[in-house]
Amino acid sequence: MDVFQIINKIKSFLILIKDFFISFNWQEILSVLKTILGVVSVLLFVGIIYLIIRLNFISRAKEIRRVLITPGSFPRKMAKKWNKIEKRLKSNQEAELKLAVIEADKFFDDILKKIGYLGKDMGERLKKINPGQMANINDIWNAHKIRNNIVHDIDYKLNEFEAERAIDAYKKALEELEVI
Repeated sequence: MDVFQIINKIKSFLILIKDFFISFNWQEILSVLKTILGVVSVLLFVGIIYLIIRLNFISRAKEIRRVLITPGSFPRKMAKKWNKIEKRLKSNQEAELKLAVIEADKFFDDILKKIGYLGKDMGERLKKINPGQMANINDIWNAHKIRNNIVHDIDYKLNEFEAERAIDAYKKALEELEVI
């Protein structure tokens, strides 16, 4: 085989490759690729926004512990208040159970205010929290509804199970925020 034969074989191979690529309908392929890449871009954008929101919530919760409250006094004060609430819960008297739920709700609402959630009442602040920001937000809503029933309905009967469930919801959320 001489050099000219090798060059001719390379030429014919390159012509085959060129014909292969020319045979495609590139406008149609590029149109599909643009659509796919557009969808991927939107999904990535939504993911970035979600992460920004999630990280902002976590950093705000940690910032409250670091900046707004003096180190050392915050955990003791919070623990003391929370222990008082749990003591009321253990009394098994309906009046004490009701007070425990009301105080836990107020305690949690104060934390939300300090973290930076705005609103005229706790209901508005809770609306600004989504399940991605707080794992048990639905349980917090149920606990807050129990608190509202206690406050607005004089004849509302609160049993131990409901009270424990409400206090547990607040406790889990406070632990997630690393308050108690």
